Amino acid sequence: MTSKTQIIGLLLVVTFLGGSFGFFASYLIYTPQITELKNNIVIAQIINQDLRANFTKLYTENQNTLSQYQSLSNLHSQVQLQKNILENQVNQKNSQIQELQTQYNTLNQKMTMDNLLRIYNDLTSFYDYVRDAYGLAGDKMGYSTGSQIKFASQLAYHDLGNNVWPSQETLYYQDVGSYSYTSASKIIDTAITYCDINNFDDSPTKIKKILDFIHMRISYRSEIDNIYRAPVETMSIASGDCDDFSVLAGALFTKVGIESAFSFNKNSNDEYHSMILVHLDKLGSYGFYSYKDLTSLGLKPGIWIVIEPQSTIEQQRNETWMSQWQIMYASFIGP
Repeated sequence: MTSKTQIIGLLLVVTFLGGSFGFFASYLIYTPQITELKNNIVIAQIINQDLRANFTKLYTENQNTLSQYQSLSNLHSQVQLQKNILENQVNQKNSQIQELQTQYNTLNQKMTMDNLLRIYNDLTSFYDYVRDAYGLAGDKMGYSTGSQIKFASQLAYHDLGNNVWPSQETLYYQDVGSYSYTSASKIIDTAITYCDINNFDDSPTKIKKILDFIHMRISYRSEIDNIYRAPVETMSIASGDCDDFSVLAGALFTKVGIESAFSFNKNSNDEYHSMILVHLDKLGSYGFYSYKDLTSLGLKPGIWIVIEPQSTIEQQRNETWMSQWQIMYASFIGP
């Protein structure tokens, strides 16, 4: 028993020693690797800490960048808003400049027209002299409505370049060195230029353009005494009453080849009004009021259309206005 026990004990010792030796041998083999792994873990931890620190730094920088971007974005929005406001202000200023430029051009054109259509003291004095010599009625022998109407038509005919009052014209020439009717005729030619009439226009078109010019140029103004003014006088002061409108219109119509007559009218209320008559069969596509025959008033046979010179051609077919007037006198503008 003792021998077996010893043998078993010996085997146990050998086994233990063998296992410990193997473990020791394994320890000796893997220890460097374990050490290396531990070192690698330490290095990895350091790298991880560095990465975390860099990440924290980058994250902070990114947050700062985002904050700056947001600030810049807000600033950009403000700048864009200011830019839009400034652009609107610039557009408004440009519109104002364009409007002022248009007003300037209009005023400049009007000033140019005023200068070209203006008459001066010499020609004004001629008309005053004629009115003084022939009287308001145009007839030194007496005051009659018929002679007034004739005088009105003579004023229009004179301004078309005709020597209507030779004795007064001689005195004017001796004093001024030119003829009044020549000076007046040049101003009438200028007015026709402003009417923009060309050789291809028919009579209704010419009437329309002339009425548009009168409507643009002349404003109605009453007078305390009934003075018949020459066409160039009316254009020079850019105003007149009904007879001044009519004398001017009649002269311009006659200038472009439309036979015209000055008319003096009365209504049932004993009110008086001057208009112009044109010797045409129709007024194109525009409505009109006319008389089939006025030979009893000394005019040529045929249709005479009534023209209200204070209105445009589109407004001539106003039967309520036209029909109230009865022609009392008429005088052809011509020789």
